[in-house]
Amino acid sequence: MAQFISLENNIKNLYKHNDITKKLEYIDIYAKSKVGKVSPGAQVSVMKDGKNIFSKGYGFANIDRKIPVDTSTSFNYGSISKLFIWISAMQLKEQNKLDLNKDIREYLPENYELHINSKEPVTFLNLMNHNAGFESYWKYHDGTGESCDFDSTGEAVKNCYSGIQCFDPGRFVGYSNYGANLAAYIIENITGVPFFEYVQKNIFDKCDMKCCYPEQNPDEEVMSQKALGYTRSAFGDFTKTSCYSGDWLYASGSVVGTTSDLMKFAQELMPSENQQSKLFANNETLQELLDVSYSSTGEELFSIHHGFWGTNGNYIGLGHTGLVDGMCSNFVIVPEENLAISVLANAQDAYDLTYNIVNLITGSNYNEIEDKSDFPDSEVLEGEYVCARTQIANRKTPFDTYKINKIDKNKISITFNNYTQEYVQIRPYVYENITAKSGQYYKQKIYFKVEKNDNIEQVTKGVFEKNDLIPLKTIVNESLS
Repeated sequence: MAQFISLENNIKNLYKHNDITKKLEYIDIYAKSKVGKVSPGAQVSVMKDGKNIFSKGYGFANIDRKIPVDTSTSFNYGSISKLFIWISAMQLKEQNKLDLNKDIREYLPENYELHINSKEPVTFLNLMNHNAGFESYWKYHDGTGESCDFDSTGEAVKNCYSGIQCFDPGRFVGYSNYGANLAAYIIENITGVPFFEYVQKNIFDKCDMKCCYPEQNPDEEVMSQKALGYTRSAFGDFTKTSCYSGDWLYASGSVVGTTSDLMKFAQELMPSENQQSKLFANNETLQELLDVSYSSTGEELFSIHHGFWGTNGNYIGLGHTGLVDGMCSNFVIVPEENLAISVLANAQDAYDLTYNIVNLITGSNYNEIEDKSDFPDSEVLEGEYVCARTQIANRKTPFDTYKINKIDKNKISITFNNYTQEYVQIRPYVYENITAKSGQYYKQKIYFKVEKNDNIEQVTKGVFEKNDLIPLKTIVNESLS
């Protein structure tokens, strides 16, 4: 127990270890300490220099039947699935079949219903960057996403989401399943084949990944080894749950596979020197994919890389997290170190596993500056803010707002739903969470983009929430709806 307490209390210092073997020891200790508490089971894989150097299962895939998690156990990837949308898009771009900067209406059937209100075109790159301006409102819902059964992806996308554009493209980042599924439908229109068939042939098969979309093309072997999903009660016990509820369609969140499959995927994202990636005809396309495509700071901080997300408010690694009802996941690659890690867990909100284990490997180089005498006063940040990922148009109830208050010159509190977290300024207008000792908010960073007159334009949140906070007055005054 003493060893675990030391790990928990000094997790920031562990980032500094360069010895990968030592880090793998920490992973094993940490996973064993958390499995059974935050999740029934978990699976972890680490790749270094093209070799899978760590692959291990922990806990149970099925509690009632006492089936253990091993390296062949499959999990729902959740939104890691979106990466296959963006890889598909870059493949089509490489073939000159898709221009990321063209209006998306050029790739959709004539008269396909879109609620675009801005004069500026919405591009495919806007969909990749989650800044097309669409609100996030799932309008077709009976308690399970499985009821969304339409004859085509296009019909499902059109009927399951409001799809109303509330802000000009490029204005704010609002994480959008609608935008991702619309992108998958565009890929279907360009290729002439169902999206899942395209991915199977051009990604899964090429990478030798034993993955599947269970609603469209289930693989018997993969599905027979799939972990059950669970939720954890306030009393700490686990209850089985569906893996699909709420804001969900298959392209954006339903792939089932293992961490080892994700390491095969990572290998093609970081091919060895003089080796060609199997995903592209030219590695220049791969490099373009991994380049920064959007950053609210204008630098490699809080960055998006054509659908991949920069991690934890700095440029150590890029990848994607995932969350469906009963499953939690994280996948990160660090190209400059030829390093990749993935963690899959079969409980919702198992962030202590999926977030902290990844951080143990990738680390953080964005530390606090001690001399804060020239930092701006936090008073200018006070106010009410609305998450960009919410229903905005035709709203009949008040917004759930984030309330930001000054504690002192360099410290603020953020309250949402009666839950308060404290943040400290570590760079001008960059704040880091100091309340959460673990979980989703641990070491979370946020950035305030400030106009010349000290008005706050937007607040960019970290990799797990992937959404800007918008000043409430901006919602009221500038919404296109």
